[in-house]
Amino acid sequence: MRLLFVCSLLALLWLKAAQAAAPPEASTPAAPTPQTVITFHAQAEVEGDRVRLGDVALIETEDAGLAERLAAVVVGAAPLVGRTRSLSAAYCKIRVRANRVDLKSLAFAGADLVEVLRKGQVVRGADVLAAAVAELERQRPESGAVFVPASQPSDITVPLGEVALEARCRVGASGSSAAVPVSISVSGRPVALQTVYLRVGRRAPALILARDLPAGAELTPEDVVVEERTVLPGPVALSAVEDIAGCQLAQPTKAGTTLTRSLVRAVVLVKRGAHVRLVCRAPGFVVSCLGEALGDATRGQTVRVRNPTSQQELAGVVVDRDLVEVSF
Repeated sequence: MRLLFVCSLLALLWLKAAQAAAPPEASTPAAPTPQTVITFHAQAEVEGDRVRLGDVALIETEDAGLAERLAAVVVGAAPLVGRTRSLSAAYCKIRVRANRVDLKSLAFAGADLVEVLRKGQVVRGADVLAAAVAELERQRPESGAVFVPASQPSDITVPLGEVALEARCRVGASGSSAAVPVSISVSGRPVALQTVYLRVGRRAPALILARDLPAGAELTPEDVVVEERTVLPGPVALSAVEDIAGCQLAQPTKAGTTLTRSLVRAVVLVKRGAHVRLVCRAPGFVVSCLGEALGDATRGQTVRVRNPTSQQELAGVVVDRDLVEVSF
């Protein structure tokens, strides 16, 4: 029994000595910390027609080659110039993995959704119009014509770069109108086409209304001034004070308006049912009497007049207000 106790004690001592001599167990290594961090912006701006990772995220790494490779990864198409689109960080990760980059070596942070704006520049409609007018003036340097737009060209947003405008007249400007296509190029690449429609006019004297007048107002020389204006095709513009003699306005008209044939009408000097003086002229005698007008008439028009005594009807020419002349 004593011998068994001694043997057990020796075995225990040997086991402890073996454990003390054994090397310590190796600990499980910790996961390596990623050396590259990609932080997505909430908003980003691009210039071209593609969105790259470097446009929408900040790439932090000590590996310059990897940073350049990641920045060049295309993660989507850019929106139209001046427009925006949303791009998810999850889709960007898919695009990175498609370029054979191990996502385990990357850490992602920042916004889940990036609002991408495509930057551009505005080409003014006034510049497009100037290019069209310059082309017409080049074609007709000696004509003295004036080119007036039928409507003002609108401004247009184009990509960034050097802008060039090129106008080519589609319809000759020898008539009353012209259509001029203007090509807009950026850095040598055509990006837009606007057609400018112009009316061809000329500089000439014109009658301008000097003050506001209502419809039916009889015009006098004091109501108008003669000015040099651009006269366009269409209603014939009046050019001399004599043109408004015996005329009235056909509609309410504002001061500064160029008077045309369509804006004026002859004053009715004889009205139906009015008592007029009828003058009958013949070689050697003149007879005058009163009569009743049977219709409306302006200066120079023919109207029938009834003699209230004899009931005889005569046709005469209106020469003044309530004055009709009959020649035999």
